[in-house]
Amino acid sequence: MDHDIVRFVFGVFGNISGVLILLSPTYGMPSVSKHNVLVLTINVTGAAVESIYVLIFLIYAPQKEKARILGLLALGLSVVASVAFVSVFALHGNSRKLFAGFAACIFCVIMYASPLSIMRTVIKTRSVEYMPFSLSLFVFFGGTSWFIYGLRGNDLFLTVPNGLGCGLGAVQLIFYIRHYISQGSHKEALLAYTQFRRTGIYHFCIVPLILKACASLSLIRHGRALRCESLKMGVEYNVVVGTSLFSVYAKCGDVLCSRKVFDEMPERNVITWNAMIGGYTVNGNIKEASVLFERMGERSAVTWIETIDGFAKSGGIVIARELFERVPVGMKNVATWTVMVNGYARNGEMEAAKEVFDAMPIRNFFAWSCMVSGYCKRGDVEAAKAVFDKIPERNLVNWNSLISGLAQNGFCEEALDAFAKMQSEGFEPDEVTLASALSACANLGLLDVGKDIHETIVHKGIRLNHFILNGLVDMYAKCGDLSNARLMFEKISDRNECCWNTMISGYAIHGQFKEALELFGRMEASSERPNDLTFLSILSACAHGGFVEEGMETFAKMEKRGLTASIRHYGCIIDLLGRAGRLKEAYDLVKRMPVTPNDTGWGALLGACRVHLDTDMAERVLEEVGRYSDSGSCNDSHHLLLTNIYAASNEWEKAEMMRTIVLENRFQKAPGHSSYMHNNLEMSFCATIT
Repeated sequence: MDHDIVRFVFGVFGNISGVLILLSPTYGMPSVSKHNVLVLTINVTGAAVESIYVLIFLIYAPQKEKARILGLLALGLSVVASVAFVSVFALHGNSRKLFAGFAACIFCVIMYASPLSIMRTVIKTRSVEYMPFSLSLFVFFGGTSWFIYGLRGNDLFLTVPNGLGCGLGAVQLIFYIRHYISQGSHKEALLAYTQFRRTGIYHFCIVPLILKACASLSLIRHGRALRCESLKMGVEYNVVVGTSLFSVYAKCGDVLCSRKVFDEMPERNVITWNAMIGGYTVNGNIKEASVLFERMGERSAVTWIETIDGFAKSGGIVIARELFERVPVGMKNVATWTVMVNGYARNGEMEAAKEVFDAMPIRNFFAWSCMVSGYCKRGDVEAAKAVFDKIPERNLVNWNSLISGLAQNGFCEEALDAFAKMQSEGFEPDEVTLASALSACANLGLLDVGKDIHETIVHKGIRLNHFILNGLVDMYAKCGDLSNARLMFEKISDRNECCWNTMISGYAIHGQFKEALELFGRMEASSERPNDLTFLSILSACAHGGFVEEGMETFAKMEKRGLTASIRHYGCIIDLLGRAGRLKEAYDLVKRMPVTPNDTGWGALLGACRVHLDTDMAERVLEEVGRYSDSGSCNDSHHLLLTNIYAASNEWEKAEMMRTIVLENRFQKAPGHSSYMHNNLEMSFCATIT
């Protein structure tokens, strides 16, 4: 918001300066300064309209409908001012002035029409998120153009087409693209560049930004197209463009092309070498990265930091430590120490991480967060909390490390308590905090708390990125509010496999099997490929819904897609066939499947035997269980289940004999546990064994 205000103030200054210069007898236009008060009035009106654009949305941004109405009204006034402007010039009859008038009209329409795309975005997305930024830029460039317009007078119109396209348009586009990339909206950045290129204008300063967007989206084809474009324009070997080009190849996994561009570059700087070394480490080629590092002549502090971090991320923690010890004293700063701590923590070597952490002369907030996250990843939540309590001055990153770590380790109630305490200390949650809190609500089934968090997101205008939307879908789905889950799901424009799996499993868990199959069909038709978790959810839905043929077809698709079925997938198929009464097929599948059957698979088959009262098959299954595992607690439930099968089949002698075996061996079945919410309190109970 501070940058928006600066641009707004400068824009207003430009507007006022432009109008004052128009009044000047020396530099101003004669038709304005001496004869035509109406033109001056129109110029002042246009300047005022430009200025109120930002004020409208800074004041009314939370009130979306009012902002939209006022914005459209201001836009209408701008267009009227432009039309009146050209009409006044036409009245003078001078051909030069008439040409200038039409050029001014076109210039004003272009300048005033830029908010049309903004308005369209607002109406389409019902969000005013980018409004202050976009319109402050508009006032900035609008005011500056009025300043130049007044200074140059009539001669300006002779240079507008070239200046607007290569100067003002390119600079404005760079601002927009930087903003999109900083917000993670890489597709919007690519779309903006595509629209810009359709005008026939090329500006190489924009290319590195677009290549960065391509790398983030792993769009190697787009990167190659930009390389061809750079070759055509003769800027491929510009050090900035060239570095961005091979960075795209490296991040997309094509290290050979990346190295080829690197070797062909006539000029390289430290950043170029750093990027190439980073490309090797990202792709796990530690050997080539080491060779290139040793060949490097000049090394900066950033070189040491990025190389150590790259080796640590690639699993070369030993080499990373060796480099850390070689860092010159003058270059070993807090960032160097932090990446070493982070490297050990990421690899689960918390003892070594603690050793480096304790030796740090100065600790920053990221080093503390690395220790908290590292202990949480290893499951040592108590150690993580002990480190967190020692942080002298906490910030949002530290809180996020603790909250996400607690949620990931199943300490969901503590995660929500930490979330509330963080807010009580004056910290505003960001996307990471809210995603972790939503995950905790989903695992606890706290729909009301999850809805409160959703309302907070809407009220504070927090951007709905993939983490937030996936968290909302997951929370609503696991809490049983499938209508809201589907609503959030449909809002996601670019769905990843996690999003699809969450929605499909939500339908499957809550018994809406047809909806799960329908959504699975949509996923297959989309660009996203189903993974093993997707198939597991669908197979479970087919088993519980009785969709035998669909289940068998889905199971066959796994092999076609190159996925290997696990014991859990086979367990679903066994359950599917058993529920359908096809016990012989289920038994044969268990015997021939390539993985060793576990208690879950045998238990599903025994459960089917109980439903269909097939004691012969139940006895065969129990014999197989004895072959695959020793007698013990893992088979207790099977013996108890067989006792119930005999009793349900009126084979009381066998039932009594099996019950005697159960009592003599003291077999126990894990008691069932259920919970529900009553007046915001969790009520739980257990089923006793008699």
